Amino acid sequence: MCDAALLLADADLVEPGLVPPVRWGEPEGTRAWPGCEIFGFPHAQRTDRRPDTEQFIGTLKPGSSVMRERYVIDSAHSAPQPSLDGSPWRGMSGAAVLLDDYLVGLTVEDPRGWAHGRLEAVPARTLLSDSKFIELLEQYTGARPVLEVIRHRTGHRHFTWEPVSGAQSTDFGIHPVREVSGLPNVVRYVPRDLDKRLDEQLQAAADQGGFVLVTGNSATGKTRSAFEAMRRTLGEWEVYRPDPASDLGPLAEDCRAAGTHRVVWLDDLEGHLHAKGLTGELLTALQSAGTVVLATLRSQLYDRYLRQSARRSTADAFDGPGLAALVLRRATRVAIDRIWSDQERAAASLSADPRLDEALAAGNDYSLPEYLAGGPQLAERLRAAVGSLGADGGNPRGAALVLAAVDLARTGLASSLPAEVLERLHQCYLKRAGGARLRPEPLPDAWTWATETLLGVTSLLVPDDDEHGWRPFDYLVADDVWATGTAPVADEAWQEATQLVDGPSLLLLAWNAQLAERPDVALATLRPAAESGDTAAMTGLAGLLIEQGVPEANQEGEQWLRDAAGLGDSAAMYHLGALFAHTGDPEGARTWLDAAVQAGETRALRALGDLALRGNDEETAREVWLKAAQAGDAESAVRYGDWLRRNLNSIMGERAAWLGSAADQGLPAAALAYAGTLAYGECLAEADEYVQQAYVGALPLAESGDPDAMITLGTILAMSGHLDLAETWLRRARQRAPMLMPDWQIIYAPEGQPGLPAVAVSRETTERLAPGQLEAAMALLWSVDCQYCGYPLGNGVPALRVFEKYSSAASATLNHLGMCRYPDWLKTDGTAEHERLGIITVIGSSRPLLSWRAAVVRTGPLRPDGKAEIIALVNPGLESIDFVRPKGEGGGWRLGVTDGQRDRGLVPPGERIRRLNGSVTVSSTFVTLQLDIETWRAPVPLTIALEIEQQGGVFLVLSSSLSDSPMTQNSLRHALTAADAAVGWLPLAG
Repeated sequence: MCDAALLLADADLVEPGLVPPVRWGEPEGTRAWPGCEIFGFPHAQRTDRRPDTEQFIGTLKPGSSVMRERYVIDSAHSAPQPSLDGSPWRGMSGAAVLLDDYLVGLTVEDPRGWAHGRLEAVPARTLLSDSKFIELLEQYTGARPVLEVIRHRTGHRHFTWEPVSGAQSTDFGIHPVREVSGLPNVVRYVPRDLDKRLDEQLQAAADQGGFVLVTGNSATGKTRSAFEAMRRTLGEWEVYRPDPASDLGPLAEDCRAAGTHRVVWLDDLEGHLHAKGLTGELLTALQSAGTVVLATLRSQLYDRYLRQSARRSTADAFDGPGLAALVLRRATRVAIDRIWSDQERAAASLSADPRLDEALAAGNDYSLPEYLAGGPQLAERLRAAVGSLGADGGNPRGAALVLAAVDLARTGLASSLPAEVLERLHQCYLKRAGGARLRPEPLPDAWTWATETLLGVTSLLVPDDDEHGWRPFDYLVADDVWATGTAPVADEAWQEATQLVDGPSLLLLAWNAQLAERPDVALATLRPAAESGDTAAMTGLAGLLIEQGVPEANQEGEQWLRDAAGLGDSAAMYHLGALFAHTGDPEGARTWLDAAVQAGETRALRALGDLALRGNDEETAREVWLKAAQAGDAESAVRYGDWLRRNLNSIMGERAAWLGSAADQGLPAAALAYAGTLAYGECLAEADEYVQQAYVGALPLAESGDPDAMITLGTILAMSGHLDLAETWLRRARQRAPMLMPDWQIIYAPEGQPGLPAVAVSRETTERLAPGQLEAAMALLWSVDCQYCGYPLGNGVPALRVFEKYSSAASATLNHLGMCRYPDWLKTDGTAEHERLGIITVIGSSRPLLSWRAAVVRTGPLRPDGKAEIIALVNPGLESIDFVRPKGEGGGWRLGVTDGQRDRGLVPPGERIRRLNGSVTVSSTFVTLQLDIETWRAPVPLTIALEIEQQGGVFLVLSSSLSDSPMTQNSLRHALTAADAAVGWLPLAG
């Protein structure tokens, strides 16, 4: 309804011309609008009974309270403390709601249940749809109001940017230290061991946009190191440091429109990992705009997010932890050690600051920043007070106040806490510690103790800037500061938290509840917000319901997704598509995924590619993955890179670009594949670094339960020769997620058999080969050089890659497992593809990829006249063998002499021997054997050389059974009777 009062003044309140005519506006769409302003005279600003102005700044959310036809404006700052007789916003009724130069509504209410962090307004369109209101306005102002549609802004006014060169450290979350006359409140920066790597990563991100994350324990210097690196590396840039609950949706658009170099500072990243904060889509958009995201996060939270995400059934979970993990995996992570190295302590000792001297003298149990900030000292003070006797000078009530604040902060609340909330909540902590028998001190004494400045630095409870509330000293919130472990957040704290938050903070609270294994709290938190029309809450609620696996919950979850999608939420469209794909409805999945793509959801492209591949439409999958990779999706870059590799189009260039990008965004599987590309390009040292990066990245993810990481880790270990560990991780992955397991397995040779002790083969290979032929092939293969990159295979498990040239011939080669090739059985319809394979695998590298063995021996009579003969035995490719399938037979493939070998004149022993198109050249020490374009050389004694000349040539035997061990009668017999042995006569040259 039209709820407004039109006030008529006796005379002009301002001089004519000073105020422009009122422009009435209606925001376009349902996207949130930051920077909305309301000017009024609230009760909270009354001093000595005199009113004063308040500029309320918040985010206008047109998608909320749609059914009630109200505008909702969420405060960007903490709410004032309520007065004893009601809302602190009393007096704001009727205040104009301004968006840029437009009047968009009139304030009418401080709604219940939002902890005074939200105001509601009557929209301008409601006022201007009332004929009586229009008539009065026109009668007294002489002008008929017109409602204008406000398009989304592209200017720089959304966000406040400041020069990096002028940034003050204390404004960026760096702890001050105790005051010393003549010295600043922040000590001079001491160089750290990670500075060089951090500078390099920031510079790399500056070149093309990127995300750099510094992790470490609480108060170990991660924020200071990140800040100093930003000033060193990005000193000419602009920086934006948003509040945790800020809506960052339009940030990328703002950065693109600015045309300047910009960095987004996200200290304590956990507060920004929500649906309106740093999402994967926003990160992609910021990177494409050339923006750098620089963030810090406690190591324990980093591990917890990834560990919790890994427990989910899919990587792209509905839940906040899953989405947060997707963001974290794209970061270039730089970890900072808690304990300072000798080099760092030596650098600190050069300072003339007495505060650093004291920290150095305190020992090595804690880091220097911890002591400088007073963290351990405050933690010890709190420990001593918990359960103490107030009558003996202890402070049990004060400790309870602090513990209540700590638990509320652990729920995810980023704003300051009203004093009355802590006073109400602290009772349960006091009771838990002993209650009345502790003889707790009076409440005023408890507040004095909890807020007393210690060590000239800080206090257990820290006031906010406006002194409207309190927050615990952040060091106390970190789990790692409590040696005996941290108790779960109390039920009372969760209940209190749900009454204190709304908007993005509410979603963050729900996601933290999921991390704490409290789905009941998450459901209770999200449901009211979903019912009020918050689409992000709808999607989160749907995920929680569907995860229960109960039919009724599944149906309700799907309906919430449909409702959110109907309101234009792209994430809901994506999840609907993923849900239908999972339940076997490809058409429904494709419909919603296409809609999500149109709404800008990059993840949907990746899912569409997967859906196409599942339907055997590999070409469409490739095109979609390429499009997603170009949009910055790292997982799609890996998929596209793997497609390129499977199709042999892998000569550096295109594949290297995609895999390198995905590897640097933190995907272990991509780092392993990129190592193979680097090895192929003869960058072996860099390849080793990326293999190590893949291992280091996969290990913590695998340990936290991520099945994809388990597979990658198992692959690396198998390639490196650690077979027992490899099998352990692959078995765990198979148990956790059998559908994700690759289509290959490790096969072991019988004990004592020569050749390969183990090889990785695809399921199709084992199915196509005749019984016993795989084991026979392993006896003929020797692990020497990779047939992709040319570097030694080492002692690890190689991958067997079979290429079916024709319907009756196939060649098999060995490659580095995972790094260069995965086991496979490939087919082609003609020789052109075979020739292309030959170019790539043999000639495509500057190094010869085929190793060979050759020997010349005198053997028994082969000629009718009974004379002994000189035989040249050659194993032409130690890492390569041939399979054949008899024409017209439906049996499996076997080792044997191929049609190609027969075309060259070679035949199995026992058939009529033919003259070969080649020659043998003899010297006093070596024999050189040439067959077509291939050349081999073997050492010979002079007597054998003379006999070859007398004989007029040699019998050339090609056999994969020839090993590098000294020739014996048994090994000779083994080589001559091998399944692929082929013989021909090689005459003397000339």
